[in-house]
Amino acid sequence: MGVELGILGQIEVRLNGQNLDLGHTRQRWVLAALLADANRPVAVDTLIERVWGGRSPNQARSTLYSYLSRIRRAFPEDAQVAIRRAASGYQIAVNALAVDLFRFDHLVTRAQSAVCEAEAMNILREALTLWRGEAVAGFDTPWSHGLREQLAAKRRVAELKYGDVALRLGHHAELIPHLSTRVSADPLDERLAGQLMRALYAAGRQAEALNQYQLTRRRLLEDAGVEPAAALRELHMRMLRGESVELRRPESVAAGQSAARVGPAGADGRGGPGAARVVPRHLPPPPGFFAGRVAELAELTRAIETAAGTDQTVVISAIGGIGGVGKTTLALQWAHRHQDRFPDGQLYAQLRGFDPRAEPVSPHTVVRAFLDALGVTPEAVPSRPEAQVGLYRSLVADRRMLIVLDNAADSEQVLPLLPGTASCTVIVTSRRRLGGITAAHGAKAIALNMLTDDEAWQLLAAHVGAARLVADPQATAEILRHCAGLPLAIGITGVRTAASPAVSLGTLAREFTQASARLDALDAGEISVNLRATFSASVRALTPARARLFGLLGLVTTPDFDVAAVASLIAEPVLRARVLLNDLEGACLIQRLSSGRYRMHDLVRLYAAERAGADHADEIADAERRLVHFYLCSAYRADRILSADRVDIQLDPVPPGCTPQPIDTAGDAMVWFDAEHDALLATQQLALDRGWDRQAWQIAWSLTNFHIWRARGLDQAAVWRAGLEAAERLGDLPIQSLATRFIGQAYSVMGDQSAAVDHLSRAVTLAEQAGDLLRQAEAHDSLGLVYGRYQDDPAAELRHATEALRLSRAVKNRIREAFALDGIGGAYVRLGDYARAQQYSSQALSLFREFGSGSGTADALLVLARAAKHMGQLAQAADYYQQAVEIHRNTGNLSYEAEVVDELGDVCASLGRLADARAFLTHAHEIYQSQHRVQEAADIGRRLARLGPGADHA
Repeated sequence: MGVELGILGQIEVRLNGQNLDLGHTRQRWVLAALLADANRPVAVDTLIERVWGGRSPNQARSTLYSYLSRIRRAFPEDAQVAIRRAASGYQIAVNALAVDLFRFDHLVTRAQSAVCEAEAMNILREALTLWRGEAVAGFDTPWSHGLREQLAAKRRVAELKYGDVALRLGHHAELIPHLSTRVSADPLDERLAGQLMRALYAAGRQAEALNQYQLTRRRLLEDAGVEPAAALRELHMRMLRGESVELRRPESVAAGQSAARVGPAGADGRGGPGAARVVPRHLPPPPGFFAGRVAELAELTRAIETAAGTDQTVVISAIGGIGGVGKTTLALQWAHRHQDRFPDGQLYAQLRGFDPRAEPVSPHTVVRAFLDALGVTPEAVPSRPEAQVGLYRSLVADRRMLIVLDNAADSEQVLPLLPGTASCTVIVTSRRRLGGITAAHGAKAIALNMLTDDEAWQLLAAHVGAARLVADPQATAEILRHCAGLPLAIGITGVRTAASPAVSLGTLAREFTQASARLDALDAGEISVNLRATFSASVRALTPARARLFGLLGLVTTPDFDVAAVASLIAEPVLRARVLLNDLEGACLIQRLSSGRYRMHDLVRLYAAERAGADHADEIADAERRLVHFYLCSAYRADRILSADRVDIQLDPVPPGCTPQPIDTAGDAMVWFDAEHDALLATQQLALDRGWDRQAWQIAWSLTNFHIWRARGLDQAAVWRAGLEAAERLGDLPIQSLATRFIGQAYSVMGDQSAAVDHLSRAVTLAEQAGDLLRQAEAHDSLGLVYGRYQDDPAAELRHATEALRLSRAVKNRIREAFALDGIGGAYVRLGDYARAQQYSSQALSLFREFGSGSGTADALLVLARAAKHMGQLAQAADYYQQAVEIHRNTGNLSYEAEVVDELGDVCASLGRLADARAFLTHAHEIYQSQHRVQEAADIGRRLARLGPGADHA
């Protein structure tokens, strides 16, 4: 009797060509849940989770047994299908090839070893005909959604393989309708687009093939912020030249071998600009002491090896358990033991999902850090968060990398950080079951429990020596009983025990029983009184100065911190603070990073904060105030170096004991901002929480230029929203206008010009309500820039710049007047009135030079250069451009330098200075590529080609 069982479409069973009645929908789902693991036992709880997805009825088990009984009865005795009770659940016994899923896998594997491509194509065609629509159609639970996505990925790979083989064998015409449908459904799949282009081209439809490339390129730029990969660009160029575009069969396949996966060509692994081909090694150091976890390590390895032959990104999502159970330790231990599996590097991110003192890290913040680690220069990072995610996934595509995402809050925090290709392995740790990841990506869940008694003994022995434990087994057992198998508690206990060889284990055991409970702030009751006792015993061994530092470090909510900040926190010199920090590091209460900064585990920080409240309550407010002023005053100093011509703000006096960071150069300023950016954001939040609203908005003000230079529009908007909240609580309308203006400018940088105009118009209104003419002038100036630069409305630009000039003169603010004059000059250039442009920008130039404003001087020179160029005064224009270039180079403002050098190259070409023109255009081309400004780079590429390699004219 021939039986066919299907889940690659509707869930169905056919006997001798006739459909078998499987009963109602939920009963069919039970059969599918068994068929997905045919011939393997499936636990009852797993079946319930698969079929009901967390919404199981009260009598789920009895209902399940009823369904299984009915399904058994539906199969005739000679159908050779049996549902049997297994040790841990149920198992459906069946010929695997009778199940369409396993027959599909079998056929795809056969196609890989086919003796010729014609045979491979026929086998793949047969495999694909097994699909009758969407897999497990109608099955609606988290597990079924994940299974459906996994199977769809397998189908996609098979379809791509079939397309390659069919194209090589000349089946172009029959492929076109199918490929067109698939490309419409997945417009960002470059390999699929390439297949359609080849099919169209081979069918004599060259124009349609070229148009398909443009459609694909446009969608990639709009949705991911990246250019097509090198392979697709090369295919396009070959079509433009009318060359052959036949697919070549891989040599290894031709020799009857499996094709090896190779990394992408190009310096950045994507063929795109802005990132060197770097191999990041960002794992924290391996755990110094480790015991047990043999089964869990083996389970991790099996999960990787099982998934190695699939086309899914490997996600070990739920190394789960309570805080301190060793999730991170396990992940890092495995990662360091298996680094050779990941020749393209490792990335690591601490997501802070369960830190009660700080918000979870935004996925876009992590993506930004990953782009830095992958070699993307700051000015090359796209401004839109979605584009940053697209660039990150493009850079790791086809790289064999390990990505460790530590302490995730939920699936939503993790999803944007997952790569899109099968070459990467991702390990995620969390205190929650990440059902969304498990369902959508088939993640392997590993629940991490407490250490066994033997493992706990081994871990403590690794710290203090086995002989000491054997000598006093009763005290050892008491200590381990209080540690309750929690690795963090055992580790801290071991450090103190090893540091006090004269103290008996019995004495230490008695101290444990006397410790009082202190960690009430921890949520969900995950940490018992015994962990508090362990922390207390460790800290009690510290000197008073070290204990004071430990407690006050609990006030620091940043993921890591520098010694200079700690010095102000505790009102001590930097050298003294470093000595104390090194002592805490020796006690394993903090960790020193390779960068020289320090980190405190979140659970230890909770305990430290409690100690501060109990032992140093009278110091907390002063210490926090010193910390806020340290970051504010240091950021203010750095910003004044970057832009001395800003309208100044007045800070409150620095509290005694606070010593801001000494910063002397623009380079030092940018390095400091890069290192302390997260700390500045956390400090602004601390200021808001404490009601120190002046400091809150002033931190936003001090970060403004850094955010502009680094194109961090998202962060700019965030800090100024906080600044706006502070200004509203203060009732300070001028600062509300200032904050609203900077939010509008951030929206403009991110490409949302409508929101930008709305906020900037609101900034004008707020300044008018306050009667603050200076803030009105600033807001009008910003509005004019948006209208002129981004909305191509020079008339509106001129109107707002003129109003800014009137207001600036009314308050006699000459530097603001200079910006307004230059804004009018820029508007007149766009309006074609070049004489007036020169008139206004010349006045601006004089004022900028008088006040020593480098950025303003460069802006005025650029307007004058453009006006001179349009008036045929090319030598004068070249001189203006050259002066502006030098200023931007000296300040490191690459974004504006590229535009100036670009225009200077054109002027040099018009003057016949072709060598200079080529040099300037080549330099601009390199900057545009590094910033992913693809249209500008392509335009310069065409102009360079027209210049050719010839020498200058005489």
